[in-house]
Amino acid sequence: MSKLMGINIETNMPLVRDRAGRFVTHVPKVSEEQAEHIAKIFAEKLSAGSPPWPESSSSLTIKKSLKVVKTEKGYGVTLVEHGFFVNAMKTHAAPSGFGETENPVMKSWLEQYRPGYELPWIWVKKKPWITKSLQEGTAVMREYVKSGKTELSKFLKSLGG
Repeated sequence: MSKLMGINIETNMPLVRDRAGRFVTHVPKVSEEQAEHIAKIFAEKLSAGSPPWPESSSSLTIKKSLKVVKTEKGYGVTLVEHGFFVNAMKTHAAPSGFGETENPVMKSWLEQYRPGYELPWIWVKKKPWITKSLQEGTAVMREYVKSGKTELSKFLKSLGG
């Protein structure tokens, strides 16, 4: 059985204390900013890949409904304010907007493309544009992180010299 051990460094050197203090206070803040930036990359790709809505002036378009929001685990991308997370989903039942759960985007779409539909749920399946947008977002995110131009990379470099 192995036991985890901590390392304590004690020094009177102000430079070491300063850098250790900056690391402890700045890394969480910079990491959170980076997570938000990466969520925005995915929101942009999802917006660009989303299908066109017939009434471009409608406030219920997918592009206008996509939002980056803070979650318990970081940041996510939601669609419509009461929001389910946009992802490469498996087939599942979603609120149609005709029952107790509001879903203005789905309800508007159903009224236009399936007149007479009034069930509280509708089966939805994986959308190719979502999968493609997530793949493109992942590629952009990887390039961004590898570039060394992230705030976290810049901060870590500043500690070195």
